[in-house]
Amino acid sequence: MLPDRFDVTLDPMGIRGQAESRLRALQDVALAALTAIKESPNAADTTLNAADGVFLYLGEPRRMDEGLRLETTTWICRSALEDAFEILMDCCDESHRICFLAQMGPGPIALQNSLDPTKGLKGFVEAVSTERSIIKVDRGKVEDRLKGLKDKYGVTFPWEQEIDSLRRARNCLAHRLGIVHGEDCQDGKTLTIHLRKLAFTITTVDGKVVPLKTGPLGSPVPGAACLSMQIVPTNYVFSVGDSIAVAAPMLSELLTTVLWTAIELTTSVATYVQAKLAPPQDKTTA
Repeated sequence: MLPDRFDVTLDPMGIRGQAESRLRALQDVALAALTAIKESPNAADTTLNAADGVFLYLGEPRRMDEGLRLETTTWICRSALEDAFEILMDCCDESHRICFLAQMGPGPIALQNSLDPTKGLKGFVEAVSTERSIIKVDRGKVEDRLKGLKDKYGVTFPWEQEIDSLRRARNCLAHRLGIVHGEDCQDGKTLTIHLRKLAFTITTVDGKVVPLKTGPLGSPVPGAACLSMQIVPTNYVFSVGDSIAVAAPMLSELLTTVLWTAIELTTSVATYVQAKLAPPQDKTTA
């Protein structure tokens, strides 16, 4: 006899782990591609064609020059941002489902659909799949999905400004080859891309805090007492007509911003789940 109830494990940290893994893999690939483009030869006799095993080119083979290098860099950054947004939207969708289930409180969740014992395991899978489809997910932009989490479950998120500017940068790269137009700008004149980046500081034995600018983290720093890491804001400002030239450091900051967005979001979701699934307090007095 198949059960008509099932237990669900809600794990916001599992969502975070998946997002971190996917974003770090994306960063590795994107930065490797940017490095390869930067270091590729720029000689007049360097031609991309099928004979070199690069790709099948229709028409005159194109030589590697600064124009092609810029177009390729733009494509890499646009693709990386699109993939990063897909990862973040998956994180939002799974967070929504977790919050939907958590609001029901502790205990087993009843399937809304009757199970047909004659279908065996297939019937059970169909019922669970149908139950999952009942959990509505807000579609559309990342901002819409984050707003849905806030409006329905009170899951707060502090980085709306960063997400909005990332979307603007992505649209500019995708639709205008990185050339800023008025529609890309927050005020019609300038596009400010708000990002977050890792910053390392050294606290010396005499209490002074100084930034760590160069050298590997493992390098000895004279007089250092401890090494600290922070997530700090950083901005890139472009005027109408400017080109968004994304170098490796900026791309790393773009993806770091998305990563910490996922971390902040799942932390808020975990707080919500903990509050909803906490056992009721005993109101009896001794």
